[in-house]
Amino acid sequence: MIRNGVLLVLLLIIGIGTVGVMADESLVPDLVGNWTGTSEGFHSGFGYFHAGDYHYVLNIGQQEGRIYNGTLTVSGLDPTRDYPFSGVISHDMKTLEIAEFGTGKDTGYLLSPDEMELVLLVDEADNFSVLCTLKKED
Repeated sequence: MIRNGVLLVLLLIIGIGTVGVMADESLVPDLVGNWTGTSEGFHSGFGYFHAGDYHYVLNIGQQEGRIYNGTLTVSGLDPTRDYPFSGVISHDMKTLEIAEFGTGKDTGYLLSPDEMELVLLVDEADNFSVLCTLKKED
């Protein structure tokens, strides 16, 4: 009788754990698409800049689970620049860790299913800090 009770408790724990894992996977946000917006920030060479000086398109082309990749395009620069990246959605399903190929690491924060804040920090000879507000296009 005790064995059956222990077995039942173990099966319940395994079942609840499996449902919990499945529920977490269903919470993974769908990032695929174009996220567009402007920024404000500071550049060591020319000082502060404001919304409208630069335009950003974060194109997330592919996503498998919590892993994604794409290209960040920045216009307002001469010339317009593309920065390929890959990233991971953190366990909280709201924080985005982004590795730009050859330029550094950025962090994004999902404010809603269609809005994010993107923080870019570059610590090189040409250092700068940027805060972008991006909205997902329909």
